[in-house]
Parts: sequence; C-alpha cells; structure tokens
Amino acid sequence: AEALRRRSDSGHPVGTDHIAGISPRFAEHSNIASGALAVFLGPDLANALMWFRPEVTRTITWGGDPSKPVSFEAGQTRILPRRSFERWTERMRCYSQPWSPWTLEIAQSLAQTIDEVIVRHHRKLAELSGKLREIQALAAEKDGLLVQKDMLMREVNHRVKNSLHMIASLLSLQGDGIEDQDTRRQFADAHNRVSTVAQLHQRLYQTDKLQSVEFDQYLHGMCNDLSNFMLSEGEDYILEVEADPAEFPTDRAIPLALIVNELVTNAFKYAYPPGSEGTIRVTFNRQEDGGYILAVSDQGMGLKPDFQPSQGGLGMTIVTSLCLQLGASLSFGPTSEAGGARFAVSLPSA
Repeated sequence: AEALRRRSDSGHPVGTDHIAGISPRFAEHSNIASGALAVFLGPDLANALMWFRPEVTRTITWGGDPSKPVSFEAGQTRILPRRSFERWTERMRCYSQPWSPWTLEIAQSLAQTIDEVIVRHHRKLAELSGKLREIQALAAEKDGLLVQKDMLMREVNHRVKNSLHMIASLLSLQGDGIEDQDTRRQFADAHNRVSTVAQLHQRLYQTDKLQSVEFDQYLHGMCNDLSNFMLSEGEDYILEVEADPAEFPTDRAIPLALIVNELVTNAFKYAYPPGSEGTIRVTFNRQEDGGYILAVSDQGMGLKPDFQPSQGGLGMTIVTSLCLQLGASLSFGPTSEAGGARFAVSLPSA
C-alpha cells in the first residue's frame, strides 16, 4: 500500500498490472495478486482500500530472437544476416489484466462514499459522546442528591427518635409522681406507645436502610424492651418471640409495631392473676400467599364470653383502628381447649 501511495497523485486511485515490478516479493503470490488497485481514505489518507487481480499469462511474438548472438564470416568483418529472423515467442509472467479508466473512477467514487459514511459516523459518535457525558453528569448529580437525601432522612430519624424518647421520659417521670394506680397505668401505656415508635426510628437511624426495617429483628428487640419495662412495673412473665424474616417500609412497620405493643401490654395486664407465673407468646409467620400472621397468645384466664374488641378499652380501639389502616383482619379466641387467649392479625401481602 505504501509503494502504491507514493505513486498516487493527491490521493487519487492508483493501479498497476505488474505489482511484482514495484515489490518483487509479490512474484510468489502472482496466482492471486499480480495486479493491484488502491484508493486512500480518511482526512489524512492514512487508510487504504485495495483490490487484487490474479495473473493473466501473456504471449508476445517477436520477429527474431533478440538474445541470439551475431555471427561473422571467417576472416571478414562483415556482419552476416541473422537466421533467427524467423518467428519467436515469449511468455510474460506476473502480469494481470490492466485496470481500465472506468474501474479507477468507480474506485474513486467508492472511496468518497466511504469517506462520507466515516465522517457521518464520527459526527454521530461525537453527538453520542456529548449525550453520554450529559447523562453521566446527571447521574452524578442524582447520586449526590440521593446521598444528601439519605443524610437528611438519617438526621430526621435521629431527631424524631430523640424527641420521642424525651416525650417517653416525661411521661414516665409524670407517671412516677401519680399515686392513683389507674392513672399511673395510663401514663405507663402512653410511655410504651411512644417508646415503640422511638425504637423503630432508632433502628432506621442505625442501619443503612432509611425507609424500611427488618421487622423480625425489630420485633425481638421491642418485645425484650417491653418485658424489661413490665418487670420494672412488677409484672414478671416469660415473653417468647418467634418471627420469620420480613422487611417492611416504615409506614407498614410502625402500625404493626403498635399493634404488638397493645396486644402484649394487654396480655401482661390481664392474662394471668396478679402474683402468678405465666408465658406470653408472640409469633410472626409468613404465609404461602405472601402475607403474614401476627399472633399474641397466653395460657391465662381467657376472654370473657361476651368479649368484643369494639367494647374494649383504648388499647383494643387502637388495635382495631390500625388493622383497618393496614388492611388486615383481626381474629380472637381461646389459645387451646385448656383456655387462654389468642389474638391473630392477618396481614395481606404488599
């Protein structure tokens, strides 16, 4: 290609029917490349598109053998006529069919077309590269905004948690100064409700997931805190927890946590006679349809025959209202034939 480029006039196509005469190493490939045509592409003509033609053997007829020596008459200087002026033929090797002018014109047109395609391609690549840089800049800006949002959400959860803990502490302090047991119990219940929400915001603040919570882990921690609080109030019962893995958004986890708080608190208060021992069991199991069943049960005195949640106290009113909010159904009855009470909340799949 370089040898042909040197023969080109300002990048015009150049062809030869005897490439071995330009580069002798092509002689051994004469069966496929005895002639060559090259056109040059690109703004700096750095690329070449080439065609090759195979050898076409030529036979040339001469009037005599030019290689036969001249003879002289003996003792004379007169040159004798050659006897070899009879017909003589020679075979020409490593030549191809010559390239006609129209072939060169077609090659030039093809080169120009390819150049135009390359220019359009480069222009399109430049446009796409510009758009890609814009997309990358937008993605970087979005990532920055997401990081900022996460920081703000973490700060909000932290402040909400602190505020709720402060309210819970004030309720606890206010309740400690009250002698009436019923009023004191109401303050304790309010304290537990506020603490339940505060603990969930604390878990959100401490994890990387700012808008969802692993409810099974949260349930274990919340029940442990409830058990410790009830122990400080003189209620010494065993609280067992069994929960399947589940991850819920905060708008689903908070109502469900408050339901657990109310049902467990009611079990601590009413399941067993004062001074007796007993077990309260909390289960949270995934169903085949993707929903969950939350159950709080005991082996205590059981429910009154005419018990209805709508006729209960504030705790059952809260449970009923939150079940409606979650689209869940509430059922209740004895834990077993031996008695006890069991409340079950059927939570549909999200």
